[in-house]
Amino acid sequence: MKQLKRNKVRFYYAKLNSTERVEYIDPDGNRTGQYYPARMEPVEIWGNVSAPSGFANVEKFGSIVSYDINITLEDPNTPIDEETVLWVYTDPLKDEPFDFEVRRVARTLNSATLQCAQANVHAG
Repeated sequence: MKQLKRNKVRFYYAKLNSTERVEYIDPDGNRTGQYYPARMEPVEIWGNVSAPSGFANVEKFGSIVSYDINITLEDPNTPIDEETVLWVYTDPLKDEPFDFEVRRVARTLNSATLQCAQANVHAG
C-alpha cells in the first residue's frame, strides 16, 4: 500500500544479534556474570507513525505507564519483528536510548503495521 511521502517520518530500528551476547556491568563497574543479547546497529526506515495514545496510573506499588503508537510501513517484508526496538522520538546517532519496543507485527499483502509500546529505558 503506497503512502504519501509527506506523512512518513524517519525513525530507526535495531534487531537482536543472535550470535553475540554482552555481559552486564553493574553501576559500580563490576562484572556480574549475567549476559544479555546484543543488538545490531540501528537502521534508518520511514513509515507513517500514529499519534501517541496511552495512560498513566499511580498504584500501591508504583506507577503504571502505557504509551502506544502504531506504525504503518509500505513494505510488508520488512525485517522488523517482536524483539525489535525503535528510536522514534530519540536519535541513536546521538547515543540516546531507544524509546519504543515492538509488541506486535501485522502483515498484509501490501503493508505491515507495528504496534509499539514505550520502553522503560533510561540514559546512563
